[in-house]
Amino acid sequence: MLRTHRYLLLLVLFLTACGGSTNGTQEPAPGQTTTLPAVETATAPPVDPTPSPAPTATAVAPATPTAALWDLQPVATRSAPVTDLAITEDDIFIYPVPEIYEGDAVTFLVRPAVPDFVDHTAVGVDVAVGDVLNLSTTLTTNNLAGSPSALFTWDWDTHGQVGEHEITVTIDPADLIVAGDEDTTNNQVTLTVPVRPASWRPARELGAEWLTAETGCCVLHVVRGTAAHRDLGQLQEMVEAAVQKASTTMGVAPLVTPHFYFIDRVIGQGGYASSTIVISYLDRNYVGEGVAELITHEAVHILDQQFAPNRLPSLAEGLAVWVTGGHYKVDDIDQRVRALRETGLYVPLTQLFDNFYTQQHEIGYVESAGFLNFLVQRYGWEPVKAFYAGAATNGVATPSQIVDGALQRNFGQTLAETESEWLAYLEGLPRDAQAVADLLVTLRYYDLVRDYQLQFDPTAHFLQAWLPYPRDLEERGLTADLNRHPSTPLHITLEVMFLAVDRAIRGGDYGEANLILDSIERALNNDGVFVDPLGMDYNRIVIKLAAVGVEVHQLELDGNQAVALVTEGRRANLREMTLFLRNRTWVLIN
Repeated sequence: MLRTHRYLLLLVLFLTACGGSTNGTQEPAPGQTTTLPAVETATAPPVDPTPSPAPTATAVAPATPTAALWDLQPVATRSAPVTDLAITEDDIFIYPVPEIYEGDAVTFLVRPAVPDFVDHTAVGVDVAVGDVLNLSTTLTTNNLAGSPSALFTWDWDTHGQVGEHEITVTIDPADLIVAGDEDTTNNQVTLTVPVRPASWRPARELGAEWLTAETGCCVLHVVRGTAAHRDLGQLQEMVEAAVQKASTTMGVAPLVTPHFYFIDRVIGQGGYASSTIVISYLDRNYVGEGVAELITHEAVHILDQQFAPNRLPSLAEGLAVWVTGGHYKVDDIDQRVRALRETGLYVPLTQLFDNFYTQQHEIGYVESAGFLNFLVQRYGWEPVKAFYAGAATNGVATPSQIVDGALQRNFGQTLAETESEWLAYLEGLPRDAQAVADLLVTLRYYDLVRDYQLQFDPTAHFLQAWLPYPRDLEERGLTADLNRHPSTPLHITLEVMFLAVDRAIRGGDYGEANLILDSIERALNNDGVFVDPLGMDYNRIVIKLAAVGVEVHQLELDGNQAVALVTEGRRANLREMTLFLRNRTWVLIN
């Protein structure tokens, strides 16, 4: 957690400009109403006497997409070198999460500890579900972190399977591995997984099915009853504008119709692109409200493949940020990078390009965008477009060598020379104290978001998550893998706090943002226990409103008053509820 402390210290040193926070509520889509019946006390579903372990997940690249996934984050590797082939419960991941209901198509992912000197493709993996199912494969899949994995996709049909089931996972069942598997006693794990009645399925999933809508440029895919379905008209306009902006800026029209899948949960930073685009769109979007910017960003990843199919990931992310005009929100990219220089957080370009995804996410994306912005200002877009297409991966040279060669071919300068001139240009810009403050709190915000994901929602973390190809889900009529997510009071509380941070940042109230981040960080450092009054207030309100049958999506605290935006049951429309603090108790007014 030292990194967040560093950002906060730097912010204290540089924070000289602050503004007031802004408030707002989400408007319904045209033709929709926000009127809900009066809230009544909810009747809880039957309590399962045997709580199930919360499955976690590890990322495996989709089987179908033709392009690399973007917006990835490194995840911590095992602390010590692996010397013996072994498996534990923590190496077994079951989807959907966090619960399995009758009728779900269940996926198993197995990621055991494999010594580097062992040929992982020779390691067999068996999965048995009682006497219902027996599956066999080998560790032929690598997740996005490079860890060998075995994936059994939608292989367990749970129709008629309500109850507890013993899942036995065995690695190297034929005992073919000798060197590196001296201890065979740790090659098998058995765990119990309950399948809950279909009637217990979350209300928001009742009647869930994929729906499509077309615009002039694109096809949108949403799930019935979600926020995206509610706001479909608005999203159609956003997509049209975003694709038009990306297309016009790059001078590239789509050769095939882009497909956008809007999902009711957060994955990674809120979106990813392969041959299709997946966008998180939900009322409790804790990675921020920059949906229009995110759509534009991911649209760039589709369009640039047409003229640069083998482009470098580092440049691809920079281009997406440059075309969008910022990362998460529109910013002065030059001032953003200058702030990195001023705070000592700038990463030299050779280091950045050669180890892009091991760098802090926001720093890497902004630096790459700033570098491309400098080139465009100097040479114009068309010459930079040729440079970008020519800086292609070749499996031989390092990324920095590839960039260096492309710069010399196109502009007659080395990477070192270009970087030196760029940095000189940045030093000549006037100092912007607000840009520094905004940068530092943004870095802290997203680092804590990823800490939250790793601790309490690992399936939301890019390198932890299995990312099924959305078109496969749609063809199978499945929605849970991309839309079901944990919604305990702990999850809801932390997520609405993150969303409040995003709003404070957008309003320029960096002091408020850091105050909330302090509370979040304390909770993350205490296994999800809220230990300060601010976090406790957020949590108490979430619990109180859950007791009357509503789920909180946005929450704003102002002294002794709190305003929450909530949904009830299967209804996607938002309702505003007000609470006041009286005698240390939050009292619901409406």
